[in-house]
Amino acid sequence: MSRSLLILTSILAAALVAGCLSVPSDDEPEAAVVAQPEEAAAAPAQPAAQPAAPAVRTQPFRPPPPKMIPDTGDNFVGNRAPSVEIGQLDGGTFSVEALRGKPVILSFWASWCGPCRREMPELETLYQEYKSTGLVVVGVNVDREIDPVRKFLSTTPVNFPIALDSDSELLGLYQVASMPTSFMIDKRGVVVHKKVGFRDEDIAEYKQMIDAM
Repeated sequence: MSRSLLILTSILAAALVAGCLSVPSDDEPEAAVVAQPEEAAAAPAQPAAQPAAPAVRTQPFRPPPPKMIPDTGDNFVGNRAPSVEIGQLDGGTFSVEALRGKPVILSFWASWCGPCRREMPELETLYQEYKSTGLVVVGVNVDREIDPVRKFLSTTPVNFPIALDSDSELLGLYQVASMPTSFMIDKRGVVVHKKVGFRDEDIAEYKQMIDAM
């Protein structure tokens, strides 16, 4: 019997030495658990793709040049005539509002304007013919300097008032971009006609409008 125990003990000892039988200890790590498919799908989602950044401008931005004269496409016909007080060549002041109750021809002109040199004498003739009816003709000069104005009038004299709009106040209000540009204003202060440039038949049209007032 003792011999059998001795043999059994020897076999157990040999097995332990060969590593065939081992006793797990608290220091050994546990085996990792392989995730099931549904568990793998629950992994944190990847962040959504961000929208593409806007294309970088390769050329420097250049804003459009400012307009000295507002452009709204309004010719004012049928509307109250804009009014602002500006100086006159003779030292007085002028405003459209002060002429309410009279028919007014407001003509914008410049010393460098060729058609203006043709129009001014015709306006003078019209003024002399109709001033007894209350007609007022005002030439609104837009030159920056006064000397060219005086030189122009020395060769093309007129007797109607000359308003000086060197700061383009009235020019901007009436949105004038070409010379000459004229407005016919009735006794109510309403613009009834706008004319750009000058034609020989313009004077006949003015006479018809004045007679109808």
